[in-house]
Amino acid sequence: MIYSILSPSPALMNNPNYRKYYASILFLSFSAAISCVSVKPIYFEDDKKVAERHVEKFHQSFNEEKYDGMFELFTPKGRNESSRETFARDLKSLRSRFGRIKNSKLVKSEVKPQASTRLVHMFFETEFDNGKLIEEFDCLVNGDNAIFDHYGQPDAIPNK
Repeated sequence: MIYSILSPSPALMNNPNYRKYYASILFLSFSAAISCVSVKPIYFEDDKKVAERHVEKFHQSFNEEKYDGMFELFTPKGRNESSRETFARDLKSLRSRFGRIKNSKLVKSEVKPQASTRLVHMFFETEFDNGKLIEEFDCLVNGDNAIFDHYGQPDAIPNK
């Protein structure tokens, strides 16, 4: 039967019922293949909002001087960039130079799909009591979960 579908005889090909049958087989095969595929839509704006909320936690912890809690907001890779003590010392130094965070504004963001998460790369213009800084965050987002992979303070925002 399958052979006759793939290589029909000329008499069978001229039969109008065969063409309907062949079209039905193709349609059913295509429908079955599509129904087996699971597609999860990616909503980049939702990912950005989750990442921004994570930055808000970071800023709140900074203002409350909860540096150990801030260290826990990072992936193991992000934590390997410095020790807990070095991380806390650097943030205390930042706090003594600039003071508390007054406000922060997202000025650039980009979502990059990864294997099982999305990487949200963000730049913020952050105003402190005693000056302004640019902050750069890499945040891995999976649903409503977020974790930082990188934090930095570049001199400028690239391609602003």
